[in-house]
Amino acid sequence: MRDVRGAWSQEAIEEAAYEMTYWYMAQVGRHVYAASPLPDSWQEMTPEEAGFNATKTMLYYIMLRYLSKRQDRLATRLYNVYCFGYPLGVSTREMLWPQDVDAMEQRPGPS
Repeated sequence: MRDVRGAWSQEAIEEAAYEMTYWYMAQVGRHVYAASPLPDSWQEMTPEEAGFNATKTMLYYIMLRYLSKRQDRLATRLYNVYCFGYPLGVSTREMLWPQDVDAMEQRPGPS
C-alpha cells in the first residue's frame, strides 16, 4: 500500500483537517441562517461567518461544564485553533484570550 501523504507533515495534515471543519461550519451557517435571521449582535456577519462564530460560542459554553481531562484538553485545543489559528491554538493547553495573543505578539523573538 502506497503512503498517500507524500511529503506532508503530520502538522500540515492536521491543519488541513481543521480547515475542512472551518469550511463545513461555514456551510452549516449558510444553510441555517438562510432560514432564520442572524442574532442582532451578529448582523455585520455573513451567514458563513455566523455559522463559524456559533461553533466557537458553543465550544466556549461546553468548556464551562464538567469535562473529563481528555474532553477538556480536546475542547480547549479546538476552541483555541478556531479562535486563534492552528499554529498558536494547537500548542496551548489553556484557553486563550485575545489579550494572551496580544502579549505573545509583543514578546521579543529569539535572537
